[in-house]
Amino acid sequence: MAVDRRRHRRYVLQTELTVLIGAEKTPVPGKLLDLSAGGAFITARTAIELGAGTFVHMVYQHSTICEATGHVVRTLPFGSETGAAIEFAFANQELVAFLHTYKQTAEALRWELLQALSDIQIRLP
Repeated sequence: MAVDRRRHRRYVLQTELTVLIGAEKTPVPGKLLDLSAGGAFITARTAIELGAGTFVHMVYQHSTICEATGHVVRTLPFGSETGAAIEFAFANQELVAFLHTYKQTAEALRWELLQALSDIQIRLP
């Protein structure tokens, strides 16, 4: 059995996001399957390059900007999409605070927090 070496607890979100590809920022639909202070796992209907730099952006409660930067550390086929594990080099305080709130919220009520997220984007080169 593989040893889990993650430093941060992952939270299952399974929410829609937009992957913006290249300088043109071509939008591609995807999903943010899980999120932690150390990274994320996404799926998208596009090829995702291993090692690609990433910029994660989402808005919580209409005004709190949650952001992180990192790179793709693993890719794999995920049905008809590509799955990508992203490791963060930096996550801002707002993202960490959102995850703390999510952690403290009863599982049955977490959907309300997800409803308060908007403009979820991941930018790839």
